[in-house]
Parts: sequence; structure tokens; C-alpha cells
Amino acid sequence: MRRVVIVVCSLLASSCGGEDEHGPPPTCLAGEEGLGRWEYLPTPHYERNLVDPQGTGPLAPSRGTMVWTGTHVLMWGKDQGASLDPAAAPANRWKPLPTENGPGERGDSPVSVWTGSHWIVWGGEWRPPPGDELVARNDGAMYDPETGTWEPIPLEGAPEAVYPRAVWLGSEMLVWGIAMNSDGDCIHQAALFDPGAGRWRTMPFD
Repeated sequence: MRRVVIVVCSLLASSCGGEDEHGPPPTCLAGEEGLGRWEYLPTPHYERNLVDPQGTGPLAPSRGTMVWTGTHVLMWGKDQGASLDPAAAPANRWKPLPTENGPGERGDSPVSVWTGSHWIVWGGEWRPPPGDELVARNDGAMYDPETGTWEPIPLEGAPEAVYPRAVWLGSEMLVWGIAMNSDGDCIHQAALFDPGAGRWRTMPFD
């Protein structure tokens, strides 16, 4: 009999009116077909790239991104990530993701897609030193769960979109958003990234 497990996670998009970049911890629920009930899953502990199965650690960063791979939830928030296996024993459900060559710090609205074998995390915003204002990022990284390693995404040809959106088209990731031109006007930008070829190609707006 085929077992269907539904996992729902939420990363709140604000810190409840404060200036702290950390909002409430992510809430994850798992439901299994035929049981007619939901089960709360323990939340990840982002401090020092550790995982606290009881969810008693520091609050997780808000405005992160996540995907479902078919077996795991992959989550990235601020500068760290975690993997959730809903079928594992409670104490072993969350595992930290490596950070070497990873997406790095992106504390606001990154986007991500699952290609069927790799997880691409791209864009968002961060506060470079001295940290006075948010700056859009047009970089990212691709994660291979089989090897547990990250690979940086090439910058050449990447769009410079604020609050981007992304979707996987089967062989390419489409990214689109709004950017500002040299005249200070807002314009639409879009590009397609081919992870197999490792390159971007521009998609014009006509």
C-alpha cells in the first residue's frame, strides 16, 4: 500500500513588528493519508548549525526558503540550513546542512527550487558591513543531497531582481523580479538558469 505523508512548514515573514531579524520558529506539521490527524514536528535549531529536536533553542530566522524533495524538507534561513525527514524517529528528524560553498547569509526572501536531484537557492537580500541597509543578492548555490555538498551558481548573466520569484520548468529555473535601471526607474528582469550547463540566459520582456 502506498504511504502518503504530507508535510507543511511555515516561516513567518516578519518579526512581529520589531527590528529583530528573528521571528517565531518555523512551524511544521506532518499528516498521513487515512489517519485524519496532524502531528507537530520538532523545529530546527539554527545556532552554530546544530539541530535541537525539542525546538528549545534560539528562534529561527524569518523569511527563509524551503522545498520538498519527495522524502525530505530542505530549509535555508539567514546563513544556515536544515533537513527534515518526517519518517525518521523524532530525535533524528532534523539534520544540519553543510555551509561550505553554500548560499551564505541572505536574511530576506530568497527563492529556491527542487530540480528532482538538486536544490537551488538564489537571490534574496542581506546587510553587508556595516549593515545599514538591505542589498539585493543576485547569487546563489546548488545543493546535492547525495554528496552533501554545495556548488556556487555562476554570476554571469544572472538577473538583479528585488523580491524575486522562481519556478522549475523541468530543465531550467526561471527567475523574475523587479530591478532599477540607471535612470532610477523600476523595470522587470527575468532569466533562465540551466544547472546542467551551468549558465544563465536572459528572457526579455517585450
